Amino acid sequence: MQLYRLLACLLLLGSAAAQTGDLPARLLQTGDVIFIGQTGSWADIAAQASVGDKRYGHVGIAIANGSDWSVIDAGGSPTSPDARVASKSLNEFLGHAALVGIYRPTFPSRQIPAMTAKAKDAAIARLPFDRGFSLDTEDQIYCTELVWQALSAAVGKDAVPVKTQWEGRAVITLEDLSLSPHLQPVAELVRYDYLPSLYTPPLKGSP
Repeated sequence: MQLYRLLACLLLLGSAAAQTGDLPARLLQTGDVIFIGQTGSWADIAAQASVGDKRYGHVGIAIANGSDWSVIDAGGSPTSPDARVASKSLNEFLGHAALVGIYRPTFPSRQIPAMTAKAKDAAIARLPFDRGFSLDTEDQIYCTELVWQALSAAVGKDAVPVKTQWEGRAVITLEDLSLSPHLQPVAELVRYDYLPSLYTPPLKGSP
């Protein structure tokens, strides 16, 4: 019950910034895992791969740089040769995502550096996006796999023990990652500026 109260408070705190399309940085800590509800063919595929929770289409790791924030992710268009692990600004990562979920590691803060170091190493190596979604390839990686590796480096064991079976092999879906015993949700924000125009309010004075 306490977590739900905290979540509700953070939603209220973030509502004003969310309406303008900005993510309030006061909600973030280094090592936070940011899930976003992207649109687009590959994000839709990623979302649909999850059996139950299909809210999110992409994920990355937040890192503070002084007063600025960056996010390391395995992103870009998977059909492009430039799709790879990279560090980008928080705003660039968020793009036009209407839904943002912030998940925080449950392990002690002293283990965060091991997590972020793993992600930074992948960004420095500019590992290509793994279009085959295989956990066995060391020279390619996909978005949830990157976060899984970083979490596992921090805890010293498999951070996502329950994985989805897809075409006879294990993959890590966004839902699998969100259910990791080493992550807990702390906020979910709706960025109203980027919601689809499903409803147009009537003009003032109209019936």
